[in-house]
Amino acid sequence: MSSPRAYQRVELTDAYERVLSTGERVRVGDLAIVPAADLDRLEELEDRLDLIESLQTEREAREKGEEPIPWEKARAELDL
Repeated sequence: MSSPRAYQRVELTDAYERVLSTGERVRVGDLAIVPAADLDRLEELEDRLDLIESLQTEREAREKGEEPIPWEKARAELDL
């Protein structure tokens, strides 16, 4: 009888090969294996959403009469 880990390795290998050969997205338990182009698009979408949130926060601060802290100053103060 195969161990659960051996089975998981086979399942992951099969999923990886399906993604490479067909470009489909494959779910394996709590994981998803996707083509790199899909991941690139997801990261681009996240960046756009972050920008939208940042611009909304800046607008709200200005509407309250507050001056947003420039990124350079915040980065220096937070030692990033």
